[in-house]
Amino acid sequence: MIWKSFTGDNDEPFFNKEYADSHIGLMLNMDWFQPYINSQYSVSVIYAVICNLPRSERFKPGNILTLAVIPGPKEPKLHEINHYLYPIINQLNQLWDGYYIKTYENNKGRSVRGAIIACSNDVPAARKLCGFISACVMYYRFVNNQLNFRGFADLDEWFIERDINVIRDKASEWKKCTTKDSRRDHVSQYHVRWSEIYRLPYFNSVRFCVVDPMHCLFLGVAKWIVTKLWIGEGILNRENLKIMQERADMIKITSDLGRRPVRIATCEGFSNFTADM
Repeated sequence: MIWKSFTGDNDEPFFNKEYADSHIGLMLNMDWFQPYINSQYSVSVIYAVICNLPRSERFKPGNILTLAVIPGPKEPKLHEINHYLYPIINQLNQLWDGYYIKTYENNKGRSVRGAIIACSNDVPAARKLCGFISACVMYYRFVNNQLNFRGFADLDEWFIERDINVIRDKASEWKKCTTKDSRRDHVSQYHVRWSEIYRLPYFNSVRFCVVDPMHCLFLGVAKWIVTKLWIGEGILNRENLKIMQERADMIKITSDLGRRPVRIATCEGFSNFTADM
């Protein structure tokens, strides 16, 4: 949808056949890794891939744009990432305005423009890049004046998209807070803090930020749904848990997958289960 609906300065489609090889769509990613085996040392890389390329070519090392390498030993905290984003955003704004690049087919140079149209990260990195306190605050619904996350029968009405103009305003207001307490209160109320990425005039963090489902599962969302919603609200009762345990006992699991779950019907249900289990 972004690829089809994203517009340029004149409200014309930015991606079309005429500019297929000169209007570049970039997907931004930031992640950390441990370069050493026996020491805690975290290094970050910010890079972009060209969405115009087919997926079979997009992630080849020669086609990846390395924008920054952030040395360790520790990760920058939240808004501290802005010190590293600042020069990158300056260059991305120049790319948005366009400049001439010599190519194989155009020795005199050809005008090239580009834009960030997606941020694909895990949840902690998305918070730092886009200034959100959580990915789930991009969309929300209220029932009886309370946030509600149950039921998918009315999925079309489930997600209410937040206004990007309001988010930009509140992110800018965060910079005016002069103390840690005032900044913390501002984030608690409006769920966003300043990020240098908002200096990109076209950037829509609500539409462009890809929600990361894998880490949500491993970080406990599945466990929270089972224990707090299904068991806590009585959707799964004691008899249901016993049936689940009986069926789990019948499963033959290969040795490389570890132990099968054996405490489904113990205590309140799924006793001492980790998110992975």
